[in-house]
Amino acid sequence: MNTTTKHIIIGAGVFAGLGLTALLIYQFVFLPKQKEKEEQERRKKLEAQRVYGETEDGRPENGGYQFNVEGELDYPSMELIGKTLYPKPSLLGGLGYAWVRSSALVDNGGWDFWSNKITKAASGKRIGKVVDYKKGDESGYAYTWFKVKIDAGLGVSDSYGWVRSDAVIFKDY
Repeated sequence: MNTTTKHIIIGAGVFAGLGLTALLIYQFVFLPKQKEKEEQERRKKLEAQRVYGETEDGRPENGGYQFNVEGELDYPSMELIGKTLYPKPSLLGGLGYAWVRSSALVDNGGWDFWSNKITKAASGKRIGKVVDYKKGDESGYAYTWFKVKIDAGLGVSDSYGWVRSDAVIFKDY
């Protein structure tokens, strides 16, 4: 075997050894740290949805509202009776509008073409004052619904309606 062949074999062995070492370091050092960081961020996000404290600069996160994991207002419902509700803005995870319905149930019409929607309250519009509440009857997750005395500014003839708690906040934004 001549010298050039020996050098090529030794160089290939050193290159393969360095590549294998780099792969092992990546798998056992960097990858677990990355997964741990992703898990911490996921936990932080879930906790932020549950409890809102103050940020580092002293401002309350998300306007100081408390939402549960389903995005509903997370307050004892009794505390919200008498409060004025507004559509939950998109920056807080809402749609920026809320449907006011005739019953505490999502019924957008189906085979019977009948819907229980009364009106759509746009962003910034006052929906009305909470007069009662109840857990919904939907299958799956039962949302809390608030019965509201509909504000005259929505321009509907109905006096009362229902809004789902994941679509509203209780003060102007």
